[in-house]
Amino acid sequence: MLLFRRWLPADLKVDGRLNASAKLNIQDQRLLGQVTLQLPEGVVHYPILEGERDHWDYHGGQVTLLLSEKGLKGSAELAMGNGDRLHVEAELPGAQLPGLDSTHQALRANAQLNAHDLGLTIDQLSLLSQNDTPEKMNFQLKARSGEGLLVVNGKTTLDKSRGWPTEISIKGDDVTVAQIPEAQLHVSPDLLINVQKRTINISGDIRIPYARLQPKDITTAAQVSDDAIILGAEPGPIERWAITSKVRLTLGDRVHFYGYGFEGRFGGSLLLQDEPGQSTRARGEITIPEGRYRAYGQRLDIEQGSFIFSGGPPSNPGLDVRAVRHINQVTAGVKLRGNLNNPQIELFSDPAMGETDTLSYLLLGRPMEGASSEDGDMMVQAALALGLSGGDRIARSLGNRFGMDEMRIDSNDTGDQASLVMGRHLTPRLYVGYGVGLIKAINTFNLHYQISKHWQLKGESGENSGIDILYTIDH
Repeated sequence: MLLFRRWLPADLKVDGRLNASAKLNIQDQRLLGQVTLQLPEGVVHYPILEGERDHWDYHGGQVTLLLSEKGLKGSAELAMGNGDRLHVEAELPGAQLPGLDSTHQALRANAQLNAHDLGLTIDQLSLLSQNDTPEKMNFQLKARSGEGLLVVNGKTTLDKSRGWPTEISIKGDDVTVAQIPEAQLHVSPDLLINVQKRTINISGDIRIPYARLQPKDITTAAQVSDDAIILGAEPGPIERWAITSKVRLTLGDRVHFYGYGFEGRFGGSLLLQDEPGQSTRARGEITIPEGRYRAYGQRLDIEQGSFIFSGGPPSNPGLDVRAVRHINQVTAGVKLRGNLNNPQIELFSDPAMGETDTLSYLLLGRPMEGASSEDGDMMVQAALALGLSGGDRIARSLGNRFGMDEMRIDSNDTGDQASLVMGRHLTPRLYVGYGVGLIKAINTFNLHYQISKHWQLKGESGENSGIDILYTIDH
């Protein structure tokens, strides 16, 4: 490790045991022979971008060093804790021990990494480093992943007082960067990176020629509350890297997404910009050239779809989406406007019809006249889920359709619970109501009985149960 320290991160540390054996001899003041290192289980600690550290567990491996008249050769084979394997070969051509001239010594290296978590096999990985002058070092990294080739060229000025100025060029064509069931992703980068002291400047383009994204559904997973405090969490580092970037992201013709009821293809491009102390800004448009959305057992075809980024945070784009369902000679659809955090949803149809019938065609494929009470419940839930301003109006319309004295949507003050309330007077004095939870699975049963002009009995059974006797005073 000491021999290669000049080319390794200064903060790299290894915790573990080392078993070594060596056969060495000195000829003409040169150290020749072979050294073998056996590595049981251990941990490698290494620095990451923001001044923090991470670690890498390995299950064992072997390092062999061969010293000859031609120089020093080394090979390493390591088995990682997650099943990945790393094979590295390195050479210091012409190196002689003792008396190694680390300032002018060239380094040749190649490596192969089999990564199971990403499903990747990175091969034909080679690293070449050379010094044009004692003050400058050039290096080149080549790696093949899938059918694509990634080439990294860089040059560093070996001046600590200036913060080791470094320029890095990253170019690739159709390089596989993820190959797991949830994501298959190829990228073609063309980036220029300048690093000096703790300042990084990134510019260029990243094209995604192919992607197949199928994330797991985590909509039912518990979310951390905004006011949650994590005990024992370490504070962030005081000194951080100042990162400035201006990168254009372009989606190719084979970028597909499957999940959350949607399946389709994305296109378009974004210009992403970062400046120190500011949030990421995005400008451009992501389109949906073709797509389908399934909800309540039905499929809507997306005729047009755009996410519009106008220079603000990428997490809240503007919306321009039109999804339709064709039933015989009727077209019923949904329009989305506004932005992702506050969408404006509108129903439409051709030929034109009322909002209730349009929703019925969308969900049931027929007008509301043939709807059952179960269909009515689903329609009200859909109206609430869509955030339709006419959700309560639709509920009242359905109540009239099914002969209810009352049918409405009732929500609490915090908005985290809503119910479809249905009720009917069985006699002039006796009212029976039933509430169906639309967000949480909480159902309630209500009974109101007018004992006399001033006395009334109210009972409720559900999440909270009880009986009240009320007395009314006329003014």
